[in-house]
Amino acid sequence: MASLAIFEGRQPEDLSTSRLIAMTDLPLDWVEQRQVLGFA
Repeated sequence: MASLAIFEGRQPEDLSTSRLIAMTDLPLDWVEQRQVLGFA
């Protein structure tokens, strides 16, 4: 899970709060979110 990866510090290097706030087209589907954010 992405939240567990973040908690453990294994998130993609380019994932930041600023990037998440700026993403206006983030998919609603969690599987697609993982792909877009670099977890898949």
